Amino acid sequence: MNDTTTFVFASLARAAGVDVSAVKADSTVGALGIPSLDAIEMLFEFEEKYDLQFADRDVDLGTATAADLVTAIERALARKAEVSSIAAASGAT
Repeated sequence: MNDTTTFVFASLARAAGVDVSAVKADSTVGALGIPSLDAIEMLFEFEEKYDLQFADRDVDLGTATAADLVTAIERALARKAEVSSIAAASGAT
């Protein structure tokens, strides 16, 4: 389990009030019993921790699994790195 996965699983467990061992890759936010407002706050927590912003299409909290959240963070981080790389390259010319 990588650091992002560990953090997401721990955040889901905390929001659901369950032990982290109860969170599986296919656990959905809804199945864990996480209220909508708590789920949204959790997304803000992810954005703050990883210094990123999710695009509207990145996460559907109605159907998102733990694995979906990890993937969304990893994709957002990859986009951020790509933009930074492009900015650095254009500044070097």
